[in-house]
Amino acid sequence: MTKITYRHLKRDELLESTRLFQRSFNHLRRKNNRPTHDEKITEVSPFFHHIYDTDNKGFYAAFEGDKMIGFGFPLMRGKQWYLADLFIAPGSQARGVGRELLKRCMRYGKGKADSYSLCTFSYNEVSLALYSSFGIMPLYPIFVMYRKIDKNFRVRPTGLKVVEDKSNKSILRINRLEKKIRGYSRIIDLRFYARSPHIKILNFYANSRWVGYSAVIRNSHIMPAGSPYPKYLPDILSESVRECIRSKGKEIEINIGANNRALFERLKSHGFKIFEMDVFLSTKPYSDLSRYAPASLAMY
Repeated sequence: MTKITYRHLKRDELLESTRLFQRSFNHLRRKNNRPTHDEKITEVSPFFHHIYDTDNKGFYAAFEGDKMIGFGFPLMRGKQWYLADLFIAPGSQARGVGRELLKRCMRYGKGKADSYSLCTFSYNEVSLALYSSFGIMPLYPIFVMYRKIDKNFRVRPTGLKVVEDKSNKSILRINRLEKKIRGYSRIIDLRFYARSPHIKILNFYANSRWVGYSAVIRNSHIMPAGSPYPKYLPDILSESVRECIRSKGKEIEINIGANNRALFERLKSHGFKIFEMDVFLSTKPYSDLSRYAPASLAMY
């Protein structure tokens, strides 16, 4: 058997890692009778380019000969170490590759991070055991809420004023809020949102008072969203859903804290159902899910 080697992942290997991600993701989904993503990957997503451009020093890949069999992408955002992705090729699992990659990825946060965190699927038992063995423990369940948009789907106005705003002033204000409700700021990612033509940044006002924001991706993903005031977050999501309907999206996906009953009941009233449950893991608690709806597994 060829020796397994580990090294920093190069830019021209991003496409190979994206395809490995798809194979590993689909393998896990099939094992658990979940829908797969089978579209042919011909290019690297803008998001992968973004995280590589902003912070790639901790990116590691595992190779058997010349063949990539695993990779890990950790990010540092201030003192937050966050594992965006760690995937092992289906034929190379249960060989200790994930453990070795995680060791190297966590080494990148040594002396800089005050927390180590990630999100994963609740049914990914092997990964949950691996991360827990490193002290990254399951803390919060996250519901992925989903519904299709059909011609009869309507959501009543909430009374909030909605303003699309990608200005620097808007991004700075959202970043200050995220530091309070999410636990860490991430101005570099918010500016990526602002540059992307596929992402809308919505700001919400009750009369003249700013009460929060949301990011709407490709008219189908509302993630993240936040408010200084818990009572406004359900209305923010309702208005974000209305924006998806107006923009002729085909489906909507939203992540919420499983213990946020107000958000769950609001989305349930709009016909949303739980698509699946994910888990937030960390070496210490942070984020106020009464005021925050997480972005994605890769960004939280």
